[in-house]
Amino acid sequence: MITQIWELSSQAFKFSRSVVMAIRIEVVYGDYCKARWFLNAVSLTVITLIIVFAAGCATVPRIDADALEKSSLGWLWEEADRLAFGGFYKQERMILEEIISRNPNDHKAFFHMEKSRFLEAEKNKEPAQYQKVKKAFDIFFDHFVVGDDPWAYPHTEEAVWVLALSYYRQINPPDKSQKETKGFIRTVEDRLFLHYPDTRYRVEAALMIEKARRNLAWHSLFIGDFYMRTWALTSAELHFKNLLDDYPGMLDEKVMERLREIRRLKTHPTKWEHFKRWAFFEKMDAEIDSAQIAQAEREKRIILTQEQEKELNK
Repeated sequence: MITQIWELSSQAFKFSRSVVMAIRIEVVYGDYCKARWFLNAVSLTVITLIIVFAAGCATVPRIDADALEKSSLGWLWEEADRLAFGGFYKQERMILEEIISRNPNDHKAFFHMEKSRFLEAEKNKEPAQYQKVKKAFDIFFDHFVVGDDPWAYPHTEEAVWVLALSYYRQINPPDKSQKETKGFIRTVEDRLFLHYPDTRYRVEAALMIEKARRNLAWHSLFIGDFYMRTWALTSAELHFKNLLDDYPGMLDEKVMERLREIRRLKTHPTKWEHFKRWAFFEKMDAEIDSAQIAQAEREKRIILTQEQEKELNK
């Protein structure tokens, strides 16, 4: 709520500043009556926005714990659906918790808890919120008792898809960790496609997997380039060859260009390239030596301190 008020205040400030500039222009260069009419129209608009915002704040539902305990399950489900439709996901989960407290193995309630977490993350655009979806899915899945087939449950397919989407929304650029990218691909291929070959999400999921694999290919290219910059040419060559095998047809031209450059650097490097390689490893050796010296100095100080403490304790 505080965030919404702050955003509205910032927008109102920007808007009022532009309005003041427009009125000053009208007064100086135009008609005073026209400027006065414009100011009245703006004032009416601002007042309307304030009223609408205040009404929105006033309609945020409050959950009465005592009333929940006295309500029937049917009414609780109707209320949960109404809150979810209105985007009040926190309040919806309070209702779902009451349902679960009455029926600890209500798989439908656990599924809606996961979906509520995801929709709230989508609404607020907060990446950290997506991480809670994985935990909610695990809780949903773990509540199936021995002998039940969780993949035959009506809501499991959508629960897996919601989990996959939560991974997909967290995918980083190619120069960052690709943990979520791999998690998305595993969820779709090992769970959704494996257990639901005719899933209604297949077309969309296939397109998203293609984008995710391309992201992994660029990430692999980024790592290979790092090896080249650090003159680990053999590691770079092996990495680029694996990239061609793992992601055929995606970055073949760029990878082949780098492989040709590696062969040239190995066989016919220029004098300047010889010097750069020598300078790079000399710098690394100097940094390692300085780190070792600093560590030795720290250990020496610790030993001296311990010896002084022993002298004092005699």
